[in-house]
Amino acid sequence: MLDHIKAQLQMLITHLELDISILVQDAGSIREVLNQTKDDLPPSLRETIQPVAFLEGYGPKFFSAQSRLVAQEAQNNLGIKEGQWIQEILSVKKTIDLLTEYPVEINKELATIN
Repeated sequence: MLDHIKAQLQMLITHLELDISILVQDAGSIREVLNQTKDDLPPSLRETIQPVAFLEGYGPKFFSAQSRLVAQEAQNNLGIKEGQWIQEILSVKKTIDLLTEYPVEINKELATIN
């Protein structure tokens, strides 16, 4: 491969390392590299790169999936928090139960003293 093609492919790697949320909004930099090198690339490499050059078509699916994941994580966190709240409520209930038993215990003690 020619040195300039290698340099372009190296630049392509840099673009591919971008966050996917950026690429599904704008994969123009990848298309640009593909367009500059497509005639010099082996067909197998060109076929591999070409779908990546049009990632914007997957943007709506990506953001929909991302929203579902965020909602699922929030739901999972809510379940964890709910469990923590239940434990706190049970702890408070136990304390209240102990406090309500104290007068009975004190009265028993007083009865044995008298």
